[in-house]
Amino acid sequence: MTIGHACCNRCVAAIYHALNGLPWAVETSVRDDWSYPRASVRLKPGESVDLLDLRRALLGDGMLAPQMRLAHFGAVRLTVGFAYLPGLENGRLPKDAPARRALERALESVDWAAGRYRIEGDGLQVKLRHADVAKPEQLIAALSAAGFPPTALEVVPGSLGDGR
Repeated sequence: MTIGHACCNRCVAAIYHALNGLPWAVETSVRDDWSYPRASVRLKPGESVDLLDLRRALLGDGMLAPQMRLAHFGAVRLTVGFAYLPGLENGRLPKDAPARRALERALESVDWAAGRYRIEGDGLQVKLRHADVAKPEQLIAALSAAGFPPTALEVVPGSLGDGR
């Protein structure tokens, strides 16, 4: 992942502190090149990762990761949860529900998610391929602007069928 900055030893230490505090992280490394700081996290095999936990950990130490590349997963599902979606009927959001239309507009504005999502029940799933670069801040901002800030942003190894 690309980190917002790593301009000094304090910043690098804060990145390590944030990443090493995550229960699913096995090994972390930070490349502290101030012009393009990056961090890598190796995961416990088969573990799901909540990117909001990662975001909260980094923000708690004053850091930001505006870009993440999910590697060595193959295809993954990015499962997004919400506290509340108005218009649910029997656990599903009808195609004509205003909340569904707002979510679809928000998702279509996110280049790496456009056309690769499914709205299911009270959440949604986005299919990512091995080489995709996910920008979680972009997704969080778009969904929040639509009135639906995510409560979970979980990366699950596996695949998701095509379509919405």
